[in-house]
Amino acid sequence: SADDDDSADDDDSADDDDSADDDDSADDDDSADDDDSADDDDATPPPPDDDGDGVTADLDCDDTDPNNFPGNAEVCDGADNDCDAALGGDEIDDDGDGQTECDGDCDDGDAGNFVGNPEVCDGLDNDCDPDTYSGGATHEHPPDLAVGGDATVSGGDLRINLYTVTTSTLLDHIELYGADTDGDAVVTAMVYSRATPEESWLFEADATFPTFPASGDWVVSDVLYVPMQPGRQYGVGFHFTNTLEPAYEDDVGVSPGWGSFDGYEDYPDAGPLPVNSPTAPTFAFDVLPWSLRLHTWDEVDADGDGSLGCVDDCDDGDDTVFPGNAESCNGVDDDCSGTIDDGQASFTPIVVGGGGGTPIPDDDPTGLAVTAVVTDEEPITDLNLLLDVTHTYVGDLEITLTSPEGTSVLLMDDVYGDADDLVGTLLDDEGPLPITAGDQPFSGRWTPINPLDAFDGEQPSGTWTLTVVDDAVDDVGTLDGWELHLGSADAGVAEACPAIDCNTLLQGSGSAADGLAWIDPVASGAPYEAYCDQTTEGGGWTLTLVSSNDGVATWTINDRLLMSTDVTPVGDVADTDLDFKSPAHHEIGFLDLLFVHEPSGTTAEYEGVSDATVDLGSFIDSFQLPNCDYGMAGDGFELTGGSLVVGGDLCDTDLYFNVGDHETSLPVCNNINGSWNNGTYGPVWNTGFNNGCPFDDPSEAGLGPTYVCNQCTAATGDTEKNSQGYGGPLSLNTGAGGTGENHLQVYVR
Repeated sequence: SADDDDSADDDDSADDDDSADDDDSADDDDSADDDDSADDDDATPPPPDDDGDGVTADLDCDDTDPNNFPGNAEVCDGADNDCDAALGGDEIDDDGDGQTECDGDCDDGDAGNFVGNPEVCDGLDNDCDPDTYSGGATHEHPPDLAVGGDATVSGGDLRINLYTVTTSTLLDHIELYGADTDGDAVVTAMVYSRATPEESWLFEADATFPTFPASGDWVVSDVLYVPMQPGRQYGVGFHFTNTLEPAYEDDVGVSPGWGSFDGYEDYPDAGPLPVNSPTAPTFAFDVLPWSLRLHTWDEVDADGDGSLGCVDDCDDGDDTVFPGNAESCNGVDDDCSGTIDDGQASFTPIVVGGGGGTPIPDDDPTGLAVTAVVTDEEPITDLNLLLDVTHTYVGDLEITLTSPEGTSVLLMDDVYGDADDLVGTLLDDEGPLPITAGDQPFSGRWTPINPLDAFDGEQPSGTWTLTVVDDAVDDVGTLDGWELHLGSADAGVAEACPAIDCNTLLQGSGSAADGLAWIDPVASGAPYEAYCDQTTEGGGWTLTLVSSNDGVATWTINDRLLMSTDVTPVGDVADTDLDFKSPAHHEIGFLDLLFVHEPSGTTAEYEGVSDATVDLGSFIDSFQLPNCDYGMAGDGFELTGGSLVVGGDLCDTDLYFNVGDHETSLPVCNNINGSWNNGTYGPVWNTGFNNGCPFDDPSEAGLGPTYVCNQCTAATGDTEKNSQGYGGPLSLNTGAGGTGENHLQVYVR
């Protein structure tokens, strides 16, 4: 057959194989690995999974560890858990500080923050410890530094522990180790500071401790909140009432991360007591090696005002005190600027500008530009400009003010033609009259031709520029001085924050109430309290004088100059129903007058009496004495408001000054020593007392002074006529005499 094989082992079957190992069975396999059985498999066997993690060795990057295989989550074990040939992000030291996030590094993008790093005052968690008291350090008083070397000594000595601060921090509280076996010890921690060891200590804060256990333990004080600034030395002392028993914990003292521990300073018999310390110098305590811990607060905003105490919050226990807060007149450093009520003293100069007789270029459109740098950062709420200029033709001048933010306001331009000079000229949006209505030397307050409120809301810090242009030939002059004045709606509420007057206060706040306010009309630096009427006839009235039937003869003809040129104050502003005269009587340049009679409540307003350049005292002094003219009847200062009406012996409602007695003739009126010349001094109304109108016995309608006539008693010159102005002719004085119930108040605006 075709497959015949004649060899000795010839096999004629279908699968005949003539080789020596011929096998004619069904599963004959002639190759080394041939398998003719039904389950014969000629493929390579699968790779092993030695670690049993479900991934074979050919896919598993580490077949010896079931925690490492593709798709597994990375954990902090230093291994490539997901087989991506890289460690997990938390296992990499991204900032090179020697720690990974797996090691506890809370900020692996900042090499200054890692576990165990000392805390500094930077608003960051430097030691990765969320504990509120991060940065606390333990300081120990070695026994050999105890006074006298006797750990049981008690007496009046004060020991202050010294620390020099190198990095700003906030001292939050103090721990003291002590024991109180009889339960009567009261311990107060006291903190002081000074710039140099040669200076006296300044008291910073104190905090008490709760009860110390009899067995001895660490006890934490109340919260202190003391911002500790670099370069200053701080002292921590203790006041003991009754003895705190000896107790000592053997800890190793170290200097804190924010500074150094510098030892001790002892004050025998508690003196000299640190400046402004509230604790009386009666220290009775054991001078012992007390173990002490100071804890600083770095990362927590204790009062929730958005500012950290150790960074810039000067009082992290008060959420109304923080950097950038608006300063108020409250005796508190609201904005943490280091100055109490800074920028709030209404219209106090914040910068005295250049000048000093600097020539203004004549007929030059460029003009003179002078600058001044302001450092105050409180947003502007009101701004005034004070000018002193010597010039023979003010009408030639253009004056412009430019802020650091580039806002420019033209304040004067060709005002009042050939007038000379600007002397103490205050440009103020709340001024009583426009500068264009003024006259040389323009002293006092005036509104500029364009409002200064264009600067409101801007930050004043930076360079301000005043530009003065003389746009015509011939007349020349110099800039002698200029000042920027900042104001506040809070002005007047504290001595440190005076307003100019009650009207300025009203204009600044828009809602000022009747009552006392601090004012300084002439920026003397010596403010005083004044009574303000902010509701009658539009408000803005400053009380300057009260004529009262109070049993005291104040307003007499002999002392008449108290109403005009004698600046001596009278009475107390708190007693507005008694004789009174405010310094404002001689300081406020007024425009309007208001009279209020009590107990009737009758009011009389006179607008436009003066031009706002002179005070009421000077205004009274400007009238002749006596003032005699029949023609002035009905031609005085016209009543413009109030409730006063003609009646009784009142001839008209006009206001007059220094009027003599017109009852017979002008020669008699002008003879103040004539018989029955009952003239007066100061404000007066037209009365027809017994001989009819006009101006018969003016003292019957004046504020007190009455002439010494040859028919009068010698004491008349020292007598106060209790008419209380129009209260006399109208029979309004219905109160009890000598009590102050009948009085007339005089206000200016």
